[in-house]
Amino acid sequence: MYHLNLPSISIPDLKKTPLTVQRTVTNVGDTDSIYKAMGESPPGVNMVVEPSLLQFNASTMTHTFAVTFTPLQMVQGDFNFGSLTWIDDGKHAVRIPIAVRVIMHDFFSDTS
Repeated sequence: MYHLNLPSISIPDLKKTPLTVQRTVTNVGDTDSIYKAMGESPPGVNMVVEPSLLQFNASTMTHTFAVTFTPLQMVQGDFNFGSLTWIDDGKHAVRIPIAVRVIMHDFFSDTS
């Protein structure tokens, strides 16, 4: 479910342990491009992107990266939002919206 290569990341049940999702991107810009990750973590969540730099050239047009999410506080709550933006030399910015909900317990009556 988490590894569908969608242009967004949604985690409805982040628990105590870190969760890592992967995405694959294809360069549609200049052949020789370098993109740097700029993350805005959802409140209450630590977010780490690896690698944080994607270098494209004529032979490497796709890259896979991983984003690891770790809850900073254990509070049963609603979704919190953030984003990951890949930026090259000011020509392009590719934004990936992120939604994360930290949970302590699974409730059968929880429908959100």
